[in-house]
Amino acid sequence: MTDPGGSGSEVPVRLAALPAEPLVTVLTAVYNGADHVADTVESVRHQSYPRIEHLLIDDGSTDDTIAVLDGLGDSPVELRVVSIENRGQTGAFNVGFDHARGAILLFLDADDQFLPDKVARCVDALRDHPNAGLVQHQLLEVDNDGTELDVYPPLSPVANGWLGSDALRSGGIIAGMSATSALGIRREIVDLVAPLDESFRAGDMALVGLVPLITEIAGIQEPLSTYRWHGGNITFSEKLTVESVRWRLDMMQALLDSQRTFLAERYPDLLDQLAPPEASRYLAELEYIRARLEDSPDAPALYDRLRSTPAYHDQQVVRRRFWDLAPKLPDRAFLGVLDGLARPGRWRRSISAVT
Repeated sequence: MTDPGGSGSEVPVRLAALPAEPLVTVLTAVYNGADHVADTVESVRHQSYPRIEHLLIDDGSTDDTIAVLDGLGDSPVELRVVSIENRGQTGAFNVGFDHARGAILLFLDADDQFLPDKVARCVDALRDHPNAGLVQHQLLEVDNDGTELDVYPPLSPVANGWLGSDALRSGGIIAGMSATSALGIRREIVDLVAPLDESFRAGDMALVGLVPLITEIAGIQEPLSTYRWHGGNITFSEKLTVESVRWRLDMMQALLDSQRTFLAERYPDLLDQLAPPEASRYLAELEYIRARLEDSPDAPALYDRLRSTPAYHDQQVVRRRFWDLAPKLPDRAFLGVLDGLARPGRWRRSISAVT
């Protein structure tokens, strides 16, 4: 594919070689994170990689976040704090992009932590995959006390390689993308996608919706960060309800709108290749789940649409078998399985063991 914006560059974007020891910016957006932000900062300070700056964007916190940060001791890792009026995670990311000095940006939520070799492993992965502009890995899910629960994403490995063509064929959404604290992007790619649309407040979702369209992914199939479950998480929800599914549908529609705006402005030839939203398996799953929750007569037609999506038959065997049987399952069983897969725990681990 070629870049139709006039530069003649190819998609996936060609990247220059990284320096021997690139500076890495760890970017954290924090809002009222006083309870956990000190542990988050300490996890960056104890990295095995030597060249790190930690850029923390305080998104209008009204608790003791700034006082906690001011009370931290000295460290070889430079901590820079930029305070702004509340703009949401995406707005905080945009401010961070303007202040970051690193050749690589790694994202870290203010209630999560990096494992000690996280930064080094991500730098190595990007060096080993010189055309990858995005690195991601699995997450170790923990509870509010730090007890290990499970690994995310469940049932499948994180996405790896060039998947832009698959994303276009599937309506813009691909499986196997991780969440904030597992994502890293090279500076050249940030400059191509920034600023992000701030009407879409989940910044990590904005990134995984745009970046795989133009660059390869270096996927690391093991957890290198923790993800804390505490009931207020943006990315994940603990229980499927009509309201939670509608929220996800609204979020996905905003993501698809953001993709189309991005492509129209910068890669119009790719926009012509992007399949309509009806081709998205994930969107079709959500529509069918909503119909089942609402006992809608549209459920059979929505299920047929799900079965017709290009990625339906690309699922792992157990997951596809569940969806094959979905219309025959009583609502309680159908929703019970989905709830079990959405939360870390014994049920999800047992399913993962046979996939």
